[in-house]
Amino acid sequence: MNIKDALNQTHQDLRNFLEAEVLLKSCLEMESSELYLNPDYYLSNYERNLLKEAIKKRKNRLPLAYIIGKKGFYSLEFRITPDTFIPRPETEFIVDAVLKRSPVTGHRLPVTDYRSLLAKERPPPEAQGIR
Repeated sequence: MNIKDALNQTHQDLRNFLEAEVLLKSCLEMESSELYLNPDYYLSNYERNLLKEAIKKRKNRLPLAYIIGKKGFYSLEFRITPDTFIPRPETEFIVDAVLKRSPVTGHRLPVTDYRSLLAKERPPPEAQGIR
């Protein structure tokens, strides 16, 4: 099976062209441009098996970030494992809102491990979110 056929088959299996491309890029360790410049490249047995397993996981509704092991956030790429939360695009808006309201300017804000914080105690009842 070549890249063109693999992409078409994965698209049919998932009914989502973008996810098909992302999975194929991940399994072949290629960039998008490499996929489209080499449509006749034949996948090895190993690569076909990786793709088959990735499709199976996605069909079982495992998030794409867990399958490929990475996710972008603020133009940075983070390694994702089952032990991590997946950064969500809307979180960037929350970060922007916090930074706009922050009295700290020109300095780095401390980063808190919220999982540890939440595991230890609940936020006080008077805690408020950003409006």
